[in-house]
Amino acid sequence: TTAAELSSFYAFNGAATGVYIAAGDIDGTGKAKIFAGLSNGPGQVGTFSQSGQQLLSFQATSTGGARVASVDLTGTGIPLIAVGSGLNQTSDLRFYNATTGMSVTDANPFNTVVPGGVFVG
Repeated sequence: TTAAELSSFYAFNGAATGVYIAAGDIDGTGKAKIFAGLSNGPGQVGTFSQSGQQLLSFQATSTGGARVASVDLTGTGIPLIAVGSGLNQTSDLRFYNATTGMSVTDANPFNTVVPGGVFVG
C-alpha cells in the first residue's frame, strides 16, 4: 500500500520554532484531535481538528517550549494533554483538560533544572 497525506496545516500561524505533536480522541467521536506545543519560547499549547481548525489555545506554565503527549490518567478513554517543561527549566510535568485548557494535576519528577527539557509520550 502507498501512504497518503490525510491533512496538512500550520499550527500557531506557521511559527518558525517548530512544534511537538500528539493526538487523542477527546470527544468520543472516534476521530483524534491534534495537540501541538511550541518547541521553543512560551509554553503555547493548542488543540486542533484534523483539518487544522484551532479548537483551543492556552499558555502552559512552562517556558522554553512545551512537549506534549496524549495521556488517559483516569481510565475514562478521554485523554488529557501532558505537557513537559522546556529547555533549561525546572522539571515540570502538568496535565491539562484537552477541551478547557484547565490544569488538572502536576508533578515535579526530578526536582531540578533539566537542560534538555522534559519529554513526554
